[in-house]
Amino acid sequence: METELLLRLPEVIHMTGLARSTIYKLMGEGGFPSALKLTQRTVAWSVGDIQQWIVSRARSHRTPDRSPRVRPTTVAREAGVFYVRHKR
Repeated sequence: METELLLRLPEVIHMTGLARSTIYKLMGEGGFPSALKLTQRTVAWSVGDIQQWIVSRARSHRTPDRSPRVRPTTVAREAGVFYVRHKR
């Protein structure tokens, strides 16, 4: 019988660097491994699932065709466009 290591929420937060609310939001969107319900008020995640998720995220950020993100204000400033906010 193979034993699977389980992680509770504090360990998942520590491993991923995500906030609790972000973990549950991503779970709801299908973008994060589902928690296993251990008891009525206790959940845990498979350490393998969390490690696999971390590796997949790292791979998706290393693709060579990704261009760096530039804030629109930086682009506007470089183009000589300035936004003026008027008080009413």
